[in-house]
Amino acid sequence: MGEEGLGTPRWGRIAGGAVACLGLWWFAHGSLTLLGGFRSLLLLPPPPPPAWRLWLETLVGLAMLLGGLVFYWRSVGMNDMRDIDRISTALEAELPGLSFQQLSVRHDGDDDGVWFFRLGEREVQAESPDGQFPFLLEGEDKTQRAQVSSLHEATRLLSEWLRAAASEA
Repeated sequence: MGEEGLGTPRWGRIAGGAVACLGLWWFAHGSLTLLGGFRSLLLLPPPPPPAWRLWLETLVGLAMLLGGLVFYWRSVGMNDMRDIDRISTALEAELPGLSFQQLSVRHDGDDDGVWFFRLGEREVQAESPDGQFPFLLEGEDKTQRAQVSSLHEATRLLSEWLRAAASEA
């Protein structure tokens, strides 16, 4: 669903999980053996006394564990946004005066998967049963009809259609 890349929630979960696992391992291991073989290459000073090594290991591991978990949880929170919410957020930043509204239905069985984007007098409609890609976009002009499956494509078309409509008025 949606676009995949390094900024997506999936990659955030992978990176956060990896950092948290590394932090947990480092925290539990209790020594700096990970860097022990590379000390001469990294020009590091001799290792601290064993008590300091344990404290340093514990603090670094705990920081990595907490940082990885925060990164993971924040990326999971990104999944709470539906694709339609991402589209509206991107368009509101780009087009001042844009209004965005979901179709209100009277009965639970009615289709509420229709959203309206309005800029001035013009309107573009986006349809999707669950607010996730793909969307069917329809403008007021009969030639303005397209199915989109990415955030970039949807925001580009909606912005283009609404700006063209606003410039005609």
